[in-house]
Amino acid sequence: MLIETYDLEVFTPPCEPGAERFSAIVRLTADIRAVLPYLNATLRGAIYEPAVPALRWTKGGHYVTFQPYQIAVSNVEDRDAVVSCCHRAAARRMSSQSIEEVIATWPTYGYRRVTAQIRRDKQWIVNGKRVRRLVQEMGLQVKVRSKRRRTTDSQHDYFAL
Repeated sequence: MLIETYDLEVFTPPCEPGAERFSAIVRLTADIRAVLPYLNATLRGAIYEPAVPALRWTKGGHYVTFQPYQIAVSNVEDRDAVVSCCHRAAARRMSSQSIEEVIATWPTYGYRRVTAQIRRDKQWIVNGKRVRRLVQEMGLQVKVRSKRRRTTDSQHDYFAL
């Protein structure tokens, strides 16, 4: 798994000491540089800058920046909302990484079997709809094999009445 642990620091921005807005920095123990292009494809409206490397994303007025060893969230009104936003961002990355691991191991698995495998291996509560959407957005969908049609030999000696 890409992210095992992280540290969360919630604070008021130093430029606005009495503000009722909060910011947070999630410090990661692992480098997420390889996941940033996938997040760019997954997150609507995200802007990926490979030279930096950083990914900027705005969601509901919150500014989220992904960097190799940290995630920064700003412009959040409630302290609890900052914490839940950071936990959701970390969970999203972990689930997309887990999906890639399962599909790399079992390339013929569809989203239902991928969901079941993640639940079994990681002991996570994962929504099948989320797995389906992420698999689709990452372009990892399995082609459905069509059933082989059986045809009858029309040159036989008997007729059905």
